[in-house]
Amino acid sequence: MIRIVLPDATPRDALDDAAAALGLLLLNIIPRTETYPAQVIYLTPDRRAAVHLVDEGSGGALCWLVRAEGEGAELAEARWADALRGSTEAA
Repeated sequence: MIRIVLPDATPRDALDDAAAALGLLLLNIIPRTETYPAQVIYLTPDRRAAVHLVDEGSGGALCWLVRAEGEGAELAEARWADALRGSTEAA
């Protein structure tokens, strides 16, 4: 799993735009609870990795988490992490 911490000033619209530009498929939106942070969960178009946009709330980070499993998982995670970094920086 790769975690990409985003700058505090990153607007949510920019993250939504980045996800759309990369063709990420929305799977679920999970509201924050006492136990878990708020999350927006996507699947990559090649279906090789899951991408979570995690908002840890006050005092926590806003970050992308990229997770893949099986053969080629490390390569898939690295590829999508690089794509997210580039897309988020450009937004």
